[in-house]
Amino acid sequence: MISLVVTVLNEEGSIVELLDSVVAGTVVPDEVVIVDAGSSDGTVALIRRYAGEHDLKIGLIEQLGVNRSVGRNLGLASASGEVLALTDAGCRVDSQWLELLSKPFGEDERLMVARGGYRVVATNSLQRVAGMLTARQPDGDDYLSSSRSMAIRRDVWEQGYRYPEDLNTAEDLVFAYRLLALASVNVPEAVVDWRPQGGLWSVTKMFYGYSIGDGMARQRSPHWKNVWLRTMVFMTVPVLSIFGGLVGAAIGLLLVMAMWLRRLGILLVNTEQITLMDILVAAWLIPYLSVVTLVGYSVGVVRGLRSIGDAGLATG
Repeated sequence: MISLVVTVLNEEGSIVELLDSVVAGTVVPDEVVIVDAGSSDGTVALIRRYAGEHDLKIGLIEQLGVNRSVGRNLGLASASGEVLALTDAGCRVDSQWLELLSKPFGEDERLMVARGGYRVVATNSLQRVAGMLTARQPDGDDYLSSSRSMAIRRDVWEQGYRYPEDLNTAEDLVFAYRLLALASVNVPEAVVDWRPQGGLWSVTKMFYGYSIGDGMARQRSPHWKNVWLRTMVFMTVPVLSIFGGLVGAAIGLLLVMAMWLRRLGILLVNTEQITLMDILVAAWLIPYLSVVTLVGYSVGVVRGLRSIGDAGLATG
């Protein structure tokens, strides 16, 4: 039996497209468990109508105000399948996604995790570059699967693996980081389409939110070493300015620019189809998002430490 778990919040513009793609798949889940965190639009009504009009078993859980981690854990706890697949609203699954993602579990009883991939489907260069900067395809034992495209065996849940409920973003990376200890397989052919939404403000909020989650997670996040390395590079500018004047400041700026150019180079090498406009957008978006990420990470670290302090006062 296969269960599909999805969390939603105000997804009336995308939830039907996701469910249509699930129903059209070569393998359809035995049940879909959807956890709604208190949508104020028509999301819940659309889900109920869809359940009544289609031959698809949908379990709807309404939990006002829960974050994404709590929602995922609620969905997994309520699911009854032996294989528990996960994706997100705002995505569209490929017709063979669930078939390819679930097949390895029948071939190897020791397998615990199947890690799929996702494609960035964008309407402009800004969305495309933003997606490229977050996406990584399944390519190695250390691949950290996004919860847009992954499946676990029920045993994983029963062994106590959970999404970190203090995090609303970066929770899937922390979860996937823990799962690296288990028998896993990459299934790059099992893909979902993901559409980054909106313009620069939406992209800014997305990266700011991701980095807050990384900051709150600190050492639990696989990104923390890279973030601190980038922070140290940024700090060379004021430090070298104090001790080296204009020459020191120039050296610091060159180090920062080298870091940005390295990331741009990695993007160019790892992207099969990239346009001149994409490159031009990436040239300014990478520095801009580096600053956004640094600010968000700092805010996240403060929030995380504050929550630890509050917890200590509550139990003291």
